[in-house]
Amino acid sequence: MNNHIVISHTPIAVIKRRLLSAFLMAFMLLYTVTIFYPLVLMVLTSLKSTKEIFSNPFGLPQAWNFASYVKLLTISKYPIYFRNSIAVVTASLGVIISFSAMASYILAKYEF
Repeated sequence: MNNHIVISHTPIAVIKRRLLSAFLMAFMLLYTVTIFYPLVLMVLTSLKSTKEIFSNPFGLPQAWNFASYVKLLTISKYPIYFRNSIAVVTASLGVIISFSAMASYILAKYEF
């Protein structure tokens, strides 16, 4: 008669690694949903009428309303504001990259 105890061939380290991996994946999924849910809700809300926003705030739009976007691009000065923002960002990045390049050169040559 064979009275040997059958022990799993999976070491404890592999089990711990898989549990940690599963926990990290669950955390990353929760984090992704937490980040993207408000963005999706914002876009869906922008496509609703004012009445529909208050009657069904978390639901899908019954009719896709792009009138707000048309109004934004035609009546307001949004394209000018957007162009000004691009100019400021471009100038800022140019200054930041210039100073960073000079600082990195000095730090590379300096002997600590």
